[in-house]
Amino acid sequence: MYSYYRNAEKCYAYLVDVSTTGLEGEFVRSRWWRRGWTLQELLAPMNLEFFNNDWQSLGQKAGLHAVIHQITGIETNYLDGSLPVDHTSVAKRMFWASARQTTREEDMAYCLLGLFEVNMSLLYGEGAQRAFLRLQEEVMRASEDQSIFA
Repeated sequence: MYSYYRNAEKCYAYLVDVSTTGLEGEFVRSRWWRRGWTLQELLAPMNLEFFNNDWQSLGQKAGLHAVIHQITGIETNYLDGSLPVDHTSVAKRMFWASARQTTREEDMAYCLLGLFEVNMSLLYGEGAQRAFLRLQEEVMRASEDQSIFA
């Protein structure tokens, strides 16, 4: 189980598959970095603290920008908030999501709604291809960025 809790002050990411407090090994290989839904959980909050499976702090996002960049490929200026995520191209945001996985095939499209600031109904059972096509249509309606076709 991976969980994410947000309150007014700080957000928390619980990495159940990390038992150590070091940043090598388990932290870098945690499944949290590959889950579709955790991408927006990583980018949205300014204050995010990571915990291992014993609720020992692994560090805060602010102090881990270089490590997180190595794991995810997301540039540090998007991680630290000095550049808003919506200032990067649609293609780059899609790239950030490309190595991530979801349990339900439609969730790969649904987990990106917040990243692109679009809304659409969730229709479980429609399949990944149809869900992704609808996501692309919504992104094209909301943005003039043509890099979605790259």
